[in-house]
Amino acid sequence: MKVLHPGQTPQTLLQLRPLAGSIQRIGVRSESNTSVRHSGRTRELPSPPGIQMNLTVEVTRISPEGEIHYRFVLEQMDLLVKAGTPQKDAEALRAELAPLPGLRGEGRVSPHGRSNHFHAALPPDLAPHLQEPLQRLLQTLGGMGTFLPSSPVGLGARWEHQTPTPPSTTTVELKRLEKQEVGLKLELYSPPSSTEPRTQSRGEGGCVMSLDRLWPLQYELSVETHAQVQSQDDGPPRRLETTTHLRMRMREQSFTSPLLRPSAYLR
Repeated sequence: MKVLHPGQTPQTLLQLRPLAGSIQRIGVRSESNTSVRHSGRTRELPSPPGIQMNLTVEVTRISPEGEIHYRFVLEQMDLLVKAGTPQKDAEALRAELAPLPGLRGEGRVSPHGRSNHFHAALPPDLAPHLQEPLQRLLQTLGGMGTFLPSSPVGLGARWEHQTPTPPSTTTVELKRLEKQEVGLKLELYSPPSSTEPRTQSRGEGGCVMSLDRLWPLQYELSVETHAQVQSQDDGPPRRLETTTHLRMRMREQSFTSPLLRPSAYLR
């Protein structure tokens, strides 16, 4: 994490400080659409249904160094079916998702929100074509707290986080700081890849965090990915350009403090 500008004074060290035993219930929506351009024409491809899911996340323990251990349960998952989708197709997709509710996982994050460990084993009987996108979505959720710098910052501060695989840079700006709540603006950039298909991504979004929570109160991200691929049909080789828009939104639905309940919900 590199601080580009420390922001105004006063400056504060932003750290996650949830209590062991605290529980968040989280709702997540993810949708996408893709278009193809070739020979000067753009054509929209049939959009896959979006996904809506509800998770319960419990902080299980805080290490002496402040590392946060947590576990989660995927309680519910459904499709966001677009108008005009044949009912039998929607029912078939829902049947493929049926093994997912009850999925459990665990993770660890640093006090600054960086993911040190995340694991969720998808059911072995899940349809093969769903394995990769769902694993990617879960990994995105597991790394969603990677936002906070390790040095004090004030309003207007800007910092960036880089990941090597795939190469990408997330730039963050501190837009609001009120007691426990932190408002962030996010910009994401992935440079053109050097291998086929050649892809490049840009995204923007926002996040509202409460420092006594593990996951954000609100999170929105919109990413546009351009890819250049070579057509596989008969005839001379042609370069096709595809553009995929991905939109993800997350909301905290409820929060339970360990001070208000006798025992944890998750077993």
